[in-house]
Amino acid sequence: MAGWLGANLALSHWRPIPLKEGVYFNERIMFNNDSIRLVKEDVDEDLNKLVMDTLRGKGQVLVFVNSRRSAQASARELCSSVVTILTADEKKALSILADEISEDHSATKVCKKLAEIVKSGCAFHHAGLTPKQRHLIEDHFKRNIIKVISSTPTLAQASIFPPDAHHP
Repeated sequence: MAGWLGANLALSHWRPIPLKEGVYFNERIMFNNDSIRLVKEDVDEDLNKLVMDTLRGKGQVLVFVNSRRSAQASARELCSSVVTILTADEKKALSILADEISEDHSATKVCKKLAEIVKSGCAFHHAGLTPKQRHLIEDHFKRNIIKVISSTPTLAQASIFPPDAHHP
């Protein structure tokens, strides 16, 4: 790409936190450095196990899916587990956020579903939401109020073009 543009390539391997790559199978994550982590969570589905293990380790989770329907379904599926580890203060902040999402004058049926899921610490993110609602989800995830986002590639697009950026 740099050659095609007649530009110099700028490359950095810096990361704010280390990236670990691994494969999850049978309640184990086998990392590319040959280490293994056991994932023992008392929930049924594998995605739920990985999410809860990550949240108990004080992390957050992004789940990327290929459709709006899948984004909504996976967020809805995860919220019943995630809500069990929220503090009272987190639940209060999420309730306020849910009210803000559902009281928006441009709120749709989808946004009302989002507001219900947000109360549990999860959210979905896709092009069917208004720009304001997408921004609220992104901002509250960055502030660690929302613990899990299930998203189509719109979330990756948001990080490339922030809401106040001018782009074609």
